[in-house]
Amino acid sequence: MTSIERHLATMIPLAKYLTSIATDNLVIKTLTAENMSEDYWGWLNDTDITQYLEIRHTKYSRESLSQFVEAMFLSDNDLLMGIFLKSDENKHIGNIKLGSLNRRYARADIGIMIGDRNSWGKGYASEAIKGLSAFAFGEIGLRRLYAGMYASNKASTKAFLNSGFRQEGIMKGHYFLNGQLEDGIIVAKLSQEHSV
Repeated sequence: MTSIERHLATMIPLAKYLTSIATDNLVIKTLTAENMSEDYWGWLNDTDITQYLEIRHTKYSRESLSQFVEAMFLSDNDLLMGIFLKSDENKHIGNIKLGSLNRRYARADIGIMIGDRNSWGKGYASEAIKGLSAFAFGEIGLRRLYAGMYASNKASTKAFLNSGFRQEGIMKGHYFLNGQLEDGIIVAKLSQEHSV
């Protein structure tokens, strides 16, 4: 068994990480039904907020959203975290998700949503991506993180590039948006490219 195989065999299931990550302006903590805000449900029903999210194709009730958060909390391969302002830890401004984790290759994707409109354009997405990346590489021991986004979602692309990710490719006609084909952008970062 190689050292990488030994490491992967000992990786802790993501459900075991009840954690909090502090950055300059944010506290990123495992999302639970107890700490998620009522605003979260509202964000999912706002087409401006969800226009680039696949979740826009699903209608959530408050009950089904609580069930989704609970399922993510119990998942061994996904880590859903709430993004809260450090100045007011009760102010839930968005979510960031690590997973689905691929243990064989020590990689996972990242998805992010800043739902609070007053928090847009303040660099919080980049800050959350950097914080979660440091945790994923340092604490979990992943070697690769990646994300995919709609080509017209310039804010998301910028947030990842500002977080040290690099664009790896364009997937032509990967999505449908407003009845039109839309290209997808793939960005990624390797653990050896991450500086603490």
